[in-house]
Amino acid sequence: MNGAPQPHHPQEARPAVPRQMLGLSRSFYETAYELTAAMTRGEAAQVVKNPSAVIVLVTSCLEAYLSEFLALFRELEPDKWETAISRLDRKDPRTRWIETPQIFTSRTFDTASEPFQSFHALICLRNSLVHYSPRFRTPTEFPSKTIRALNTKFAFSHEGNTDWTAQVLNLECARWGCRTAKAMIRRLHELAGGTDMSGWPHPWPDPP
Repeated sequence: MNGAPQPHHPQEARPAVPRQMLGLSRSFYETAYELTAAMTRGEAAQVVKNPSAVIVLVTSCLEAYLSEFLALFRELEPDKWETAISRLDRKDPRTRWIETPQIFTSRTFDTASEPFQSFHALICLRNSLVHYSPRFRTPTEFPSKTIRALNTKFAFSHEGNTDWTAQVLNLECARWGCRTAKAMIRRLHELAGGTDMSGWPHPWPDPP
């Protein structure tokens, strides 16, 4: 009969779906590198446009890399690491990089030396770009002393003769940003151990 109840057949158990994490840090870095390489070859604008994109990308790369590094420990040994790592979730990027090695060892970054000094400057520059405050300035006025002091890290373009963005955001700035990203990751693993994901399955390229 059409209205008769049908026999019950238990559903077959479905296989568990494996948990995965691709990660974005490599993509961010490689895109920054590709833009820097194109600028080096003269195939892309070397002032403001592409350098500003590189700075945003390498800073995002570092934030993503640290989160991916911690996610591995959370996944493999949650009972051991979750409590300590969760305390970092809402902290600012600078604090997270200082405190992450301290979860695994008694050592951490020397904030008064490289590469942390460049990392701090990188964060300041990124913040001035993504929270851009347009105003009329003389060629010797900068958003902060930290950004003004970037000329100790790389050569400015037309220093003292144009707006700060055209002085700071150039090919050398992009190269510095890429170098800083690689140096911070290398130092992280020197302090905290763990697998350097920037070297697998092939190393992130050095800036041209």
